Amino acid sequence: MSNEVLNNIIEDIVKKVNPTKVILFGSTARGDANKDSDLDLLIIEKEKFSKERSRRKELHSIRQLLMKYRIPKDILLYDEEEVEYWKDSTNHIIARCLKEGKTLYER
Repeated sequence: MSNEVLNNIIEDIVKKVNPTKVILFGSTARGDANKDSDLDLLIIEKEKFSKERSRRKELHSIRQLLMKYRIPKDILLYDEEEVEYWKDSTNHIIARCLKEGKTLYER
């Protein structure tokens, strides 16, 4: 995947959900992606998810937006409080993303 495509994806995400941070993780971040690899992104938002603010609906809208990029994607969406809670865990994906990932956007 080219840097231009990756930058366009991040730009689209930022316009859609105004995250505080977007982190690339997985094989693309490590530099060992191949033609069958997916794009792994952790999107962090300030506002908490709740009954009134559905994570599922927001993920769906992000996935719909990114369908134009014909690349398999694995998108994780968490709020800042959740990230803070899980950041030091040895068994949670958030800790691994923060440790091994590359920050592509931060405000």
